[in-house]
Amino acid sequence: MHRLFGLLAVMAAGLAVAYGGWALGLLMGLALAWLASINWSTVPARVVTWVRLQRRRLWLVLLGGVCAGILVLF
Repeated sequence: MHRLFGLLAVMAAGLAVAYGGWALGLLMGLALAWLASINWSTVPARVVTWVRLQRRRLWLVLLGGVCAGILVLF
């Protein structure tokens, strides 16, 4: 049933693009419904796990940013 309502809302948003103001409200409602479906209590643990997995890549991005900053500065 939840998927049916989502499909109907997306169809209504597609039809409402030409009608302006209430289309923005409909899209905002869809975004809020999507945000409400996220389990926010597990987000910090998932972020820490992702950072641990990406530690080497993040270090290389940081090093590249420092090198690019020095190159742009001089």
